[in-house]
Amino acid sequence: MSDDPDSPRVLSTIERAYQLAREGPCTSLDDIRRQLDRERYASVGAHLSGPTLRRQLRQLCQERMRAAKE
Repeated sequence: MSDDPDSPRVLSTIERAYQLAREGPCTSLDDIRRQLDRERYASVGAHLSGPTLRRQLRQLCQERMRAAKE
């Protein structure tokens, strides 16, 4: 990553997964995986393999969907 403060920050696979879960458009873990693949993140399956991470991402998607219905 560049030390230039004006260069755009590139999110890690995990950071981007959380962003997708919190902000959309993804509504499931499968949606997040597909979106990360489309965005050409590497080793998506390995990055999203942990049970705690998967549970947290699912929960964030569900919370966001509930909030959108209110």
